[in-house]
Amino acid sequence: MEEDRKHRDIGALLRGGFTQVDHWYTEDEAFFHREVGEDIPLAPRDLWESEEWREFPEDLSFPAFDRVCFVDGKARIHVRILYRTAVLLLAEVAASWVQWERGRGLSFGFSPSSPPSFARVLGAGEELALRAVVEHPEIDLGMGMVFRLEETRRGARIFADTEVARQAVLNAMQRLEREEVRRLLDRRVPVVKDGTIHLIDPPTFIPGVGPCGLVKGVEELRLPQEWLESLLRLPRGRRTPAVVGFLRQDRTDVLRVFSYIR
Repeated sequence: MEEDRKHRDIGALLRGGFTQVDHWYTEDEAFFHREVGEDIPLAPRDLWESEEWREFPEDLSFPAFDRVCFVDGKARIHVRILYRTAVLLLAEVAASWVQWERGRGLSFGFSPSSPPSFARVLGAGEELALRAVVEHPEIDLGMGMVFRLEETRRGARIFADTEVARQAVLNAMQRLEREEVRRLLDRRVPVVKDGTIHLIDPPTFIPGVGPCGLVKGVEELRLPQEWLESLLRLPRGRRTPAVVGFLRQDRTDVLRVFSYIR
């Protein structure tokens, strides 16, 4: 960066020039879509450290629960800011939970007096080094609307600048989800979190409580080809036996346990 003095905040920096603002549309090519009917890739067999695959049993039975808590988050991107050659995203993120109880259905874990966890963020890549050139890493739009800087590093699978900023926004949302999960674990009620469980999630798995991750859009089936036919023969709503093993990509001693729902 060329500035030889620190700006008061990121808003002052952006007003100095080299900035364009436009709206964020889901039609943007950086927004992930999966077409209906698109093939889902199968993972290679060398994905696992060890494996023992077999045909699914015809009759599967699982313990039933009387109560389950579901945690989910929402990210809304309002504005895309083009600063020099980089992209920043102005967004709001929130997270909360609902509880399903047998015989009573769903109830919300939030209310007007106890709203969902919420944050306003400015998603950006770390390579911009914005913290080094501003006194306050935030944009203040007035009336209490302050968007605080959320940075992420350019990962191996993140190439476009828009995706870097978008990942920063998602990181902020997932952090709120993790906080909700931690609070719910004390209730000793099964907790299901939207999306996969990451290595930075609550580290202690409690039998019968979790947390477990629910991935709705499966991008990669971590199963060998011979299991695919068995998966497709399952009645809708049924799930496979648990798959247990160590993933090579984790490079840790974290044991993965998961199943697929037809």
